[in-house]
Amino acid sequence: MRHNLKNFELKEACSLTDPKLESTYELANPLTGKVYRLGEKPLKIFATPSVTIKNLPTVIGSDGLPWDLACYYLLGLAEQQASDLASIQKYAVHLSEFYDFCQGNDVDLLLDTPSKRKKPIFRFRDSLLGQVRDGEITDKTANNKIGNVVRFYRWLIDDHGFVFKHRPFNNESVVISFVNASGNIGHKLTHSHNARIKTSPNAELPSEDVIVDDGRLRPLPANEQEVLLNTLVTHKNTEMFLIFMFSLTTGARIQSVLTVRHKHFRVETDPDTSVPLAIGHGTAVDSKYSKKQTLVIPTFVQQKLAAYSHSERAKKRFLKYCDKRQIEPMEEAMDDCYLFLSNQGHPFYDAKSDLYKADHSQERTNLRNGDSVRKFIKRRLLPPMKEAFGQNHHFQFHDLRATFGMNLVDACMNLVDKGQMPVSEVLPFVQSRMNHANSKTTQLYINYREKNKKVAQIIDEYQSSMLDRIESLLGGKSLC
Repeated sequence: MRHNLKNFELKEACSLTDPKLESTYELANPLTGKVYRLGEKPLKIFATPSVTIKNLPTVIGSDGLPWDLACYYLLGLAEQQASDLASIQKYAVHLSEFYDFCQGNDVDLLLDTPSKRKKPIFRFRDSLLGQVRDGEITDKTANNKIGNVVRFYRWLIDDHGFVFKHRPFNNESVVISFVNASGNIGHKLTHSHNARIKTSPNAELPSEDVIVDDGRLRPLPANEQEVLLNTLVTHKNTEMFLIFMFSLTTGARIQSVLTVRHKHFRVETDPDTSVPLAIGHGTAVDSKYSKKQTLVIPTFVQQKLAAYSHSERAKKRFLKYCDKRQIEPMEEAMDDCYLFLSNQGHPFYDAKSDLYKADHSQERTNLRNGDSVRKFIKRRLLPPMKEAFGQNHHFQFHDLRATFGMNLVDACMNLVDKGQMPVSEVLPFVQSRMNHANSKTTQLYINYREKNKKVAQIIDEYQSSMLDRIESLLGGKSLC
């Protein structure tokens, strides 16, 4: 069972006789009736008097009280700022599942036994393997869960000073193979443990219709882009149309699109010039790994988003946003507010810069990460696109980034054909607009059309040759 301490202000536990004590309160055990008296004072972190953390997770036991060891662990992560709240949230969810398993199966969480089969970690591991066999979870999900439980036990031993005569797990070293952003295979030596669940690697076979760019992305051809836009218009969902248009014309990832603010579009701009927008560390807009980047927004897109920002529709959502968070709906508040909100006044994505701010509306277990957009794709966009292009048609939001990249390459090549752009300028221009760190990734976009053409030719020639050979071998005879 998972719970959150909503709007939890991180405090320092202290003695009831501490002269710096800020307040005291009582907490009763609902089962035994025993009353605990607690004291708290502001916790100083990196010269900050106190830190307010929105939606800090914890783990609640069957007795209605927090699991103390898990709480210490999660608070320690937040205090050290060693991990962002999205990661802490994941650790809490996995620890709560482990805690529920142990309580439900009468397993002592701190059992110190030489029997590997009886150790809590390995009993939980057996349960996860059963879920994998039954198709309830993937092997990668199971390995992530057991890995986070192991991290907790490492903390118990290394940081909390807990001593096990028989370690809950053994350390091991393994070589991990991976495919980097450029599609090259790499290897690295890393520390692991004997509770690790083996995972099957994804099939990374070469394909003529994908580009390996932070995932296997499929640029949408012109006819699919047209059906996508027409479908978006048909649904009359203004926010979704603008979200998709923004990504399709800038190449922005979902976290960047969904964390832009009203202030970015309430500015005077040159009607004949594209508008640069800084994202990443030091801005209110998220980027991958918080890397500083610049998006270039076409003028007509900037104007559409500015018009939406000043619309009554956007204002109504903003008022709901303020009402739920108990803030005054002033101009300054609207400047800092997310441009895209749900009809209930909630953001579609929780920006990193807002995770340490109080949010009186937060009643969710998990942080928002764009799931509403993904559900919209699954329920509203994929059905008509499958009807148009076959049941095997697939589409993900991140494909819009690859589509933007290929549209950019095609536009550049058109200028090259007209003699209006040197071919040597295409790669650096596209690399800059795509914010690629490695030019090899950009080269995948440059080569995409030619590669597809060659692959199609090879397949046609091979099939033709094979059919001729089969016909020659059969000599017109039937096999029936």
